[in-house]
Amino acid sequence: MLYCAREQWVFATLCFTLASAFRSNGFFLAGFVIWGTLYPSLQQKRLPSARSLIVAILSSATILLPFIAHNFSAYLAFCHSNSPPDWCTNAPPLIYNHVQARYWNVGLFKYWTLSQVPNFIIAFPPLFALFSYSLAYLSHFLRASPSKSPFFNPSIAPHAIHALLMSCLLLFASHTQIVLRLAPSMPFTYWAAAYILSNPKQYPFASRAWIPWAFIWSAVSVVLWVAFLPPA
Repeated sequence: MLYCAREQWVFATLCFTLASAFRSNGFFLAGFVIWGTLYPSLQQKRLPSARSLIVAILSSATILLPFIAHNFSAYLAFCHSNSPPDWCTNAPPLIYNHVQARYWNVGLFKYWTLSQVPNFIIAFPPLFALFSYSLAYLSHFLRASPSKSPFFNPSIAPHAIHALLMSCLLLFASHTQIVLRLAPSMPFTYWAAAYILSNPKQYPFASRAWIPWAFIWSAVSVVLWVAFLPPA
């Protein structure tokens, strides 16, 4: 993300490709390169240059490559047998989707059960912060309202879009409590916390509760995660 801010697209691509090699949702990070290379031209109501288009396309393809390679290797390993599994006939035949759905019960609203209410409760603070700030920011951004507040700086736009996308994915189609591990990796989380703390009239309870919650959860999570206990 720092390389994107410096418009060093090759280094940004390498970092994001490494991220996507370890976690499949890393390919969403390609959006930062796409935004940085194409949006400035669109903002000025002109077509992006050929160079910008090439950078955006090649970078996105590179960042997506680990995800494609992982699924392709699985396709070669499992789908060329005499009795291939059912997922081999899907379009596209992704083992990732199959494993997530069958072994982790991941899918749209599949996690929304009474037994998972505790996980939704402990995931609520970071989700509340991310949704509150991203929606406030994007609403302001789409209205193109001038503001001197650093919280509405135009450069934050790709971070707001990424945070909203990840928050929706986590809330509606994932094990929601993993936001407690993913949110700390996003700068937007800390800006969201600062935004809430700076607006006590708008967020009277959250602005008072955030710091005590963050302190307590930081200590408790160390114990839970090293022992691989819920919500790990």
